[in-house]
Amino acid sequence: MPPIPMTSLADFERGAWSGGEPLPRRVAFARDTRPPPPGGLQVQFPRLELVLDGVYRNELCDAAGGTAICDLEAGDALFVGANCWNRPVWDADVRLLSLLIGSKHFGLSLLFWDAGNGAFGPVEKRSGPLSGNSPLYHMAAALAGCRDAVDAPFLRPQVAAVVEYARTLVAQAVSADERRSAALHRAACLYLEENLGAGITRERVARQFGVSPNYLSRVFRDQGGVTFSEFVAARRVGTAQWLLEAYDLPLAEVAQRCGFRDVNYFLKVFKKRVGRTPTEYRASIRAHGTPRA
Repeated sequence: MPPIPMTSLADFERGAWSGGEPLPRRVAFARDTRPPPPGGLQVQFPRLELVLDGVYRNELCDAAGGTAICDLEAGDALFVGANCWNRPVWDADVRLLSLLIGSKHFGLSLLFWDAGNGAFGPVEKRSGPLSGNSPLYHMAAALAGCRDAVDAPFLRPQVAAVVEYARTLVAQAVSADERRSAALHRAACLYLEENLGAGITRERVARQFGVSPNYLSRVFRDQGGVTFSEFVAARRVGTAQWLLEAYDLPLAEVAQRCGFRDVNYFLKVFKKRVGRTPTEYRASIRAHGTPRA
């Protein structure tokens, strides 16, 4: 299939995301039947990625717990449900439209990976608020329930509906007279969710968005009611709880996957926020048979 003629999010807002073709051509699903490998992308909210051009090669796990390489081309889509993972190989040029459906916000990114230089080109982003009962949540949940029906005829219109609904949200967010700090807070929260396992610091996030660290701190206090550090700690501990429930990983690896570089500091922060050590928390979950989220 030829590349989709969309070079900016302004094109997307105008509806030029299908190139006149019935999209998506094919839908692949990420799973969570084994822990993600190094470089795997795993977050606690759904993601939908539409390939606009090039080859998007990913390692995905299957229903039996094995892994395989999946090549997605122009017009293909990858749906990554909450807590599922994919590992991009990044060995070919690819242009992607990526939709992230957070707990209170959505984010849309237009990305280009330049394999020759081993780096991303300029990334264009949009974000906006989501109400607690947004149709986007229900649409994503419906898609998540379809991952065992990979070739079903209803998958393509379902994915197309999610993308089209996201387009209306982007248009509303862009046309609204939003304060800069509110938009920055939403975008920074989504960025943190995506990069918790990396070496996130206030200074790094501030550089990402072209603001000063002090301004970023003020935005988190004013818009979110918590400090930057409190937000990061809460999200990391929440991710640690999920990992303790889902996998038999050593505590040092749980800490590393959540972005804690010092396992003793991880133990201290976890106990302060949860009231139990990670070992006690895992034992309690197993004793009571709490189902995975």
